[in-house]
Amino acid sequence: MTVPRINFIEGRKWVLTYQHMIVLTFSWLGFLLFLGVIQIGYFHYLQWKSQSIEQEIIVLKSETVFAAQKMTAMLKGQGPGYSRIYNLFERRVRWSPLLTELTRRTPPRLWLVEVSSRDKDSEQKVLTLMGLTHQTPVLSEFLRSLSGIKNLKNITLLSSEKKEEGLIRFSIQSDFLP
Repeated sequence: MTVPRINFIEGRKWVLTYQHMIVLTFSWLGFLLFLGVIQIGYFHYLQWKSQSIEQEIIVLKSETVFAAQKMTAMLKGQGPGYSRIYNLFERRVRWSPLLTELTRRTPPRLWLVEVSSRDKDSEQKVLTLMGLTHQTPVLSEFLRSLSGIKNLKNITLLSSEKKEEGLIRFSIQSDFLP
């Protein structure tokens, strides 16, 4: 099979032969291999960046814990005004472990868009999670995985409604022991 082409530099016809097709094929394969190597390098860079961010988070958590311990030690024996501050400080919600657990247990096709809490009594808080998903089985998997978090009790699905975009908007409520 030959396809006549004109070689504009030399002014003569150029014929596409099997040898030319092989050269062009290997040229494209080399180019695709080059793109693949670039993609792999970019993936490794993103993985390295993710690890360095995780290390920074660990350092920030340890610094926060150290500052909290220092503040607790400072406020313990300082009188009635400080004892109120100390009680508020001790009753604060420690969000970091809960958010870490939520991150680990959230399936790939489910997105949490809001996490909020309010006081139920002096010991408990009510935690509300709102999110979106495309599939009902993903939501039921998420509900099952939430039961494994030790600080969450009485997990209930408050509402779920299908939106016109095919997304399911849901709301989950649970008692939270901080």
